[in-house]
Amino acid sequence: KAVARPPRPRAMPPRRKDKFQRLQEDAEVTPEETEEDDNDMGSFCMGFAFCTVGLMFIVYIAAAAYAALPANATGASLTGLTILVAGLVLTLCVATTFVVLSGSVLSECAVVTIPAAAGVVCTLAFVAALLDFSTGRSAGAIALFAVVSSCCACYGCLAVQRAYNPGKNKKGWTPERQAAWGSIFEQVTAPPDNVFPDETWLAILGMWLFLPINLLGAVMGTVSDAIFVAFSVRAKDSMDTGRGWQDVYHWWRMQFTYMMRFLATRASRFEFFAQSLQAFESSEYYWMNEGVWATSYARVDQIARSAQDRRRAFGAFTAATPELFPSNIVLFMPNTPGDSEWGVIREVLHRFFLDPKGPTYQQRVKMLPAKVGQHWEGPPGKGRLMDNSDAIAKAVARSVFFVAFGVWVDEDEADTLTKWWSYAAFWILPRGIHRFAFNAAQTQVQVLREETVAIVRKYGLEDKFFKANESLPANWRRPTAVQLADELLFALCFAGIGGTSNGVIAVGKFMHGEVNGVPAESVRFETKADDMVALYRADPEAYIKETLRLDMPVTSATSVVKEDFEVPNLGTVRKGTYEQYVLTLANRDPAVFKDPTLFNPKRPELGKALTWNGRAFTKDEKLYPRICPGRNLAMSIMRAVIETALDTPEPNAEP
Repeated sequence: KAVARPPRPRAMPPRRKDKFQRLQEDAEVTPEETEEDDNDMGSFCMGFAFCTVGLMFIVYIAAAAYAALPANATGASLTGLTILVAGLVLTLCVATTFVVLSGSVLSECAVVTIPAAAGVVCTLAFVAALLDFSTGRSAGAIALFAVVSSCCACYGCLAVQRAYNPGKNKKGWTPERQAAWGSIFEQVTAPPDNVFPDETWLAILGMWLFLPINLLGAVMGTVSDAIFVAFSVRAKDSMDTGRGWQDVYHWWRMQFTYMMRFLATRASRFEFFAQSLQAFESSEYYWMNEGVWATSYARVDQIARSAQDRRRAFGAFTAATPELFPSNIVLFMPNTPGDSEWGVIREVLHRFFLDPKGPTYQQRVKMLPAKVGQHWEGPPGKGRLMDNSDAIAKAVARSVFFVAFGVWVDEDEADTLTKWWSYAAFWILPRGIHRFAFNAAQTQVQVLREETVAIVRKYGLEDKFFKANESLPANWRRPTAVQLADELLFALCFAGIGGTSNGVIAVGKFMHGEVNGVPAESVRFETKADDMVALYRADPEAYIKETLRLDMPVTSATSVVKEDFEVPNLGTVRKGTYEQYVLTLANRDPAVFKDPTLFNPKRPELGKALTWNGRAFTKDEKLYPRICPGRNLAMSIMRAVIETALDTPEPNAEP
């Protein structure tokens, strides 16, 4: 059963704090900031002066020490002088590093300890070198200068660092407003929810200690479908009985098997799902991870049309919240009839950020082709959609942020937002695997969430989230505005940037008769590559919909079983069990799609595809309550990027 964790206060590491503060600084300087900047410049000048004086003293001491050595200097004196020179070089390097980097890379602890250590080394070296000096007065004077110079260098480095990390609120917010906004770092590092015994750090230690046995079991579960099925059935039994400490070893083995089978399919989720279904010798259900997986069009369509019960789960795993996913994103909320938090949050998302009927939204969408064209490099033609994934993701990220906020981000910020696409593999990993890897991937996601909020703050967009949070009913209002910002930005970037980028990339591959996230043998092309552009221009929307029917960016979603039901080879699937409905397999169900592997944008049943969690862009949209809220924006951005690549105008000035 889940283990509760007591809260513990944590501070943002200096390295993350420095980068976060630099990102959130305003482009414009207010009068309040001018005085602060003057004070910071004074601190920098004072620190630089002390560094310079300290270094001058050190150079003088080195010269004096060398002159004071007697002609017949002993080996000890030479050794002391060598140590002295090494200490001087170290101090010089450290001081120069702090002056150049302004303390933005090294930690606050290193700001003090490294120069101080260098000073101590210098002082000890002086003492060693002075053992053979001819006069005591020279020795005393040089030792005094050594102490003074070391102190000057240390204080100077510290002053320079503080000049660029003063600990002040650059926006001039009052403490009350800052408290109302909150801390994104505290948001992403809050105590984890729903930690099972096999995910505790004690269990992770055992996971490492028994690694050879775990890997052996995973290999067996990968090469043998029968063993994989046995592991999966054992996982179901564990979930039915509470997933206690007695099941720890099984979940180690199950998670390694999950990862190994996924990698064996060349990280293709479609192939992974199809092979798992085949292993169970079923046409509709199989079990994997913590839930049952539904694959037939009839069942998936039934779930998509219903009022779904949902929990904090992803990929039929209990989601790692809040360290990987925010705890209260709409993805995890049930859409129960009547008033629901899910409905209110979706309405807020549309009203404040993505209102398709609003004039601002429509104007920004019309500007997308020109915006994308101004920042797209290379010659025109469909070749630009091949092997150019990074450029595609960057164009999509900028477009999503522009339509939502009216800001066309710069290169560095676009690189940051593009990580919502490049980190796609991190989302599907269970907490146990993340912890087994010492949370390396999870920490990258936390930093990305912090940096995304910092971009919002840089452009002064916080008021949107303050107003959105204030508009919520009291029972659903977040304690801080940054909590709502984190949740909405996650939904916007996770699906908007990640999913849309993969959609454009898939279209580019299909135009060359190739595939993106599915095996080559799973798609059959009858149209020649040379005729693909003409086929696209004949009906761009149909071309995109058929591409994504076969090569889906978002392949499945997690719901919760409402009533017990029976499944062959699995027995009773209990109420409350996770049910992963697999959209990518439903979109290839031969009972609905004739010749399902054929790429044919003209197929008459194309409107039945469930690519956007429902029959998007048809009159049946209203039948699917959880249909993707950003489907219209995704289609607009994909067309803007694709058509810019196919026929790019001459670049204009930067917007």
